[in-house]
Amino acid sequence: MRAFLRSIVTVAALASPAWGQPAVTPRPNPAPRDRIEIEWRFGGEARRTREAEIVAVFEVENVACIPSDPGAALGGVRLRPIHSVRVASAPPTDGVLHATIWADAFAASDPFGLGLCRWRLADVRLTFRSPHHAVPFVASTGPEPNGRSGPLEWWYLEADFRRPPPAPITAVFGEGPGFYPPKEATFALRATIRRRRTGAAP
Repeated sequence: MRAFLRSIVTVAALASPAWGQPAVTPRPNPAPRDRIEIEWRFGGEARRTREAEIVAVFEVENVACIPSDPGAALGGVRLRPIHSVRVASAPPTDGVLHATIWADAFAASDPFGLGLCRWRLADVRLTFRSPHHAVPFVASTGPEPNGRSGPLEWWYLEADFRRPPPAPITAVFGEGPGFYPPKEATFALRATIRRRRTGAAP
């Protein structure tokens, strides 16, 4: 339950701007070079998934370029702007989904006159659905989790995929290997992340 609640808080924080967060519209990078390629593989009955959405979440890396907000905390605090982008992709085919994301999709800019703000890719969130009900399944990862780019796993209950989970659950978040007891029928979502740098060095 604690892991479930932490997941809710994380997704809510990414989906909504912080209170008093400065509004910043990032400027597209005309020549991105840092390409992230992700392949998701659905196991079990989830291979029937036909509806999936990918959202890339970017944030300002260096908070020194952001003005302090004295109303957000005692003594002021610099609230890091975030920007979410829906990533175009084809529907999953035979239980496999691919997407390409540019980690350096946005160029540095100086919106507050405090120096250049640099954007970084902070999170990639995959939401997929069962053909049986509308409750979404969620998997979230950074571009290079734990400093590596190998396969990742999220585990879900087959029962949750076949029928809506009981209230008040409004989304199903993937758990780590071994979270569910062996007697429970489960399926895995596995991701492989590859990072490639293209073009000439600046």
